[in-house]
Amino acid sequence: MPEKFRELPSSNMASNRSDCSSKERLKWTQELHDLFEKAVSQLGGPERATPKGILKVMGIPGLTIFHVKSHLQLASPKGKAYLKFCQTSALQ
Repeated sequence: MPEKFRELPSSNMASNRSDCSSKERLKWTQELHDLFEKAVSQLGGPERATPKGILKVMGIPGLTIFHVKSHLQLASPKGKAYLKFCQTSALQ
């Protein structure tokens, strides 16, 4: 696992509000996304991979199941956001 992913800063995880339902966004770098894709692949593809399994395989401290669930929606090939994400990533 890359050194910079050993532990995500808690400031990315915590909300300034006492409301637990609002979470700050996590910036999914290309490296983090690549780890995500590798975990999904290792678990048998998007049809078989579960958020809990992906989280466990990625092994990134500070990464929550909420981050993974949100990224699964973004990374869905059926979603327009996925196409936009791929186009943006390709330009970087």
